[in-house]
Amino acid sequence: MCLFIISLYLKTRKNENNVLLYFSEFSIVFAIWMIGEARMLQFFIGNVAIISLLPFVAILIFPLPFVLFVEEACELHHPLEKKFLTGIYWAFTLNLIVSLSIHLLNIYALPESLWMTHILCGVGMTGVVVCCLYEAIKFKNEDARKLLRAEGIFFLFAAIEMIKYYLGTSINLAVTQYLRIGYIIFAIMIGADSIAKIQRMSDERKEREYYQKLAYIDLLTHGRNRTAYMEEMDTLFQKGSPEGIGLILFDLNNLKKINDELGHLTGDEAIQKAYQCIEDVFGKIGKCYRVGGDEFACVIMNAERDILENLEISFRTVIKNAGDGLKYDFQVAMGFAIYSQEIYGDKAYEGLYSQADQNMYQDKANLKKMRQVL
Repeated sequence: MCLFIISLYLKTRKNENNVLLYFSEFSIVFAIWMIGEARMLQFFIGNVAIISLLPFVAILIFPLPFVLFVEEACELHHPLEKKFLTGIYWAFTLNLIVSLSIHLLNIYALPESLWMTHILCGVGMTGVVVCCLYEAIKFKNEDARKLLRAEGIFFLFAAIEMIKYYLGTSINLAVTQYLRIGYIIFAIMIGADSIAKIQRMSDERKEREYYQKLAYIDLLTHGRNRTAYMEEMDTLFQKGSPEGIGLILFDLNNLKKINDELGHLTGDEAIQKAYQCIEDVFGKIGKCYRVGGDEFACVIMNAERDILENLEISFRTVIKNAGDGLKYDFQVAMGFAIYSQEIYGDKAYEGLYSQADQNMYQDKANLKKMRQVL
């Protein structure tokens, strides 16, 4: 039951692997089988008919989650292996339906039709061993090798109990010493391997997510990079004409001069400082990006011109304060445009970008003139 609860927790964490879930389902049904044969249910259930039938129903059910467990745990490569497991799963399902039907129709009692389940179990165990053996040898499948080792022990004890059952030396098939020992060993081995595998897969998923996130991060500023910007714009403009989208373009002035005179470390510091100023002012209403060496952008949904003009004034103040005391002239030019279908028509992104770029270069020229005057 603990394994089942753990597996459900992992499902809520969007873990795609169901190994532990199927194994815990198999374990629960197997435990019901053992408890039923041990006659322990008579302390909780007064109906003798239910108590006597429950272990036989459990025998019919437990192969189903076991087959699903094998298929999930091994990650089979050959299509015939998958077809075999699918076929044997539906065979067990049909056996469950037929056995219950003929019992309810008083044709055969469940104990009398148990031989059909035993035959299917024999076929299933042989097939599973062959599949795992083939996977381990042909494809060097480590999961199949581990499963083969564990199920080999369990199948051996199960086979001994079947033989004793038909020889009449064991009254109860499920509760004798051999099968208990076999299942305990099997459960310990598989449980440990399954938990380790799921932990490994979880770590790999986190690592993939980390590197995927890293692909959209600028390593110098730790902000969004050009890839993130292009994907954002593609998404927005593929939906049609995104009325009201605001695009602000920025350019850090004199970066080459800073690099040449003060070194690239100082140039990197200027880039970081510029991005931080942009993020501080515009990051509250939009997404900010570093799209080139000294180029930045900000995308704003439902932009309003008067708000952007007020933020531009605030941005000038922030840039001036950030440049105080520096050994270089710290200036960032900016220009914005707001998309309108009436203005840009079918040009969409190209028209919006072109207008923002023109405004930014006009601001760049104005800043240069002001500096010359000063």
